[in-house]
This record gives sequence, structure tokens and C-alpha cells, in this order.
Amino acid sequence: MASAAMDASGPGAQSASDAPKSNFVLKHTLVGHTRSVSATKFANNGLFIASVSADKSLRIWNAETGGLERVIEGHSMGISDVAWSTDSKYLVTASDDRTLRLWEASSGELLKTFAGHRDRVMACEFNAASSLIASGSFDESVQLWDVRTGRSMAALPAHSDPVVSVSFSRDGTLLLSGSFDGLCRIWDVASGQCVKTLMHDDNPSVGHARFSPNGKYVLAYYLDQHVGLWDYKKSRELKSYSAAGPSAPKTPARYCCPATFTLAAPPKVVGTTETGAIIVWDLNSRLVSQRIDAAHAGPIVGLGAHPSKSVIVTGSIEPEPCVRVWAEPTSTAV
Repeated sequence: MASAAMDASGPGAQSASDAPKSNFVLKHTLVGHTRSVSATKFANNGLFIASVSADKSLRIWNAETGGLERVIEGHSMGISDVAWSTDSKYLVTASDDRTLRLWEASSGELLKTFAGHRDRVMACEFNAASSLIASGSFDESVQLWDVRTGRSMAALPAHSDPVVSVSFSRDGTLLLSGSFDGLCRIWDVASGQCVKTLMHDDNPSVGHARFSPNGKYVLAYYLDQHVGLWDYKKSRELKSYSAAGPSAPKTPARYCCPATFTLAAPPKVVGTTETGAIIVWDLNSRLVSQRIDAAHAGPIVGLGAHPSKSVIVTGSIEPEPCVRVWAEPTSTAV
């Protein structure tokens, strides 16, 4: 991400008239899942989209045409999360059947099954070298897995409530976990030690958390419907983006809606809501640059950003379990 994307200046760095406007429009609706879509992710090469669902399937879509490339099945229960390897050749899925599975994207072949969690696995991610996989579970633990051997390298008693989000720093030395206990914890991958704990003053549950692309900040989406941008080294929330509106009460949400960064300039934060809306904020001014109401008929719990273009992909739960691709007109990705 460009340095401007991570400007740490305080609130009010831009006026409302200066804040750039966004113009995401619907490009594709991808239909095929028969139950709630739980995660949607662009491949790191930008060519493909992965979506997973409570229908136990992983689907791979062509990002340009919206065509279905492959359906992969094998889990015995619904799938909660999916992640691509850095080279876009492999995917890992996290399931309610308490396992993670490693797949070859081109063939759909199952390569490994990672077993060890004692409850539903909610989150997964590769490190930058694609040599490790991190997972978070309802059993309140975080596990680190060796991709080559399939063995658990560490089982961290990370939280006092379910772990719903994991994210590696860009250099792979740190791991972020987010939990319903209201904590974001940062772990040293080599030692397995917790090196930082981030907690908001009101201690709302964390629904989603991730490192910024440059590894210097943490973006956390809380169930009180606000998104916080943290300077984790200083344990300070620099900016807050309200999904419920600046004057609306922070009513606790029922679903873990995600937030992410768009990597194309100008820098933006994108979040979704359980009312089916997509909200785009100017990162630095915190002003809403676009709101798409009724983007889906129900809660949007899947969100991914294209690695270089202003394109996002969303996925929603029943009664409309579909995947949608949104792009700004200047983008040629879809």
C-alpha cells in the first residue's frame, strides 16, 4: 500500500469537500452456493475469486468474466473461511468439522488435512512465504501449522472466547488474532509469545481484524458497529469509522461483518453490515465516500479486495446466498 494510504494524521485531516468520492458499481452476481456464503477472497494474482459456504463447498470463479471455474468439496460440515497462498496455487479452508484442508487450486485435489482443534474452525490464513497456516477456532485457541508436514507447530491458548479472525503481518513475523472477548492480540510467530494486546475502552467483541498491507497498523471491526484503525505499537486507536452512522447508537451486531483496505489509490476502508450494506470510507478523513444500501438482501459476511485494482467481492448469508463483484469504472479488472 502506498504510504499515503497509511497516513497517521489525526481526525479532520481532510474536509468533507476534499474527501474523494467512490463509485463502486455491480459488475457480476455469482450464483451457485445453496446456503450462506461465509467468505470471499481474491487470489493474490487477481485472476480468481474463492468463495466458501455453509453448503460445504469451495467455489473458484474467474474474476474477469464471473464464470465458475471449479467446485471443490470434501468437508463434512460448513466452511467458515478460505485463504489463498501467495503464489495463488493453493487454498486452505476452515470448517465447522474442526479441520482445515489444503487444496490445489488448478485441480481441486486435496493435499492435506489439518486436525487438532476441539471446536469449529472460524479463520485461516497463510503467511507470506506460504510455509505456515494460522487458524482460529471456537475452542478459543490459535494454531500454527506447517504446510509441508501438516503438523501443528504451536497451539496458543489465545483468548477467553471464540477466535474469529487471524492475520499475518507482511513479513510473517507477527500474527494477529481477534476474539469475541474484545481483544486483539499480536503474537511473535517464532516464540509463540503474546507481544501486544489491544482493547477498546468499551471492550466490544471483535468480529474481524487484520493487519494493514504495510504491516504497521491493525484494522478491527467491532460488534458495536465501528471500525478502528490502530497503531498497534503505541496501543492507540488512531481513527474510528462508524458503520451505524456518526449519531446512531452503537447497537451490538449479531454477525461478524468484515472490513478491509482497497489497495488502489486513493486509499479507502471498506466495511459491510448485517443490513446488507457496503460502506466505503476515505481512510484519512474518515468520511463516508460511498454507501451502497441493499447491496445484498441480508448480512454481508464475506469481503475481499483486489490486490491492485479498485474492485471488491462480497458474499451474503441466506436467504440470498450469492457472491457479488463491485468495481469502480476506472478499474479494468472485471
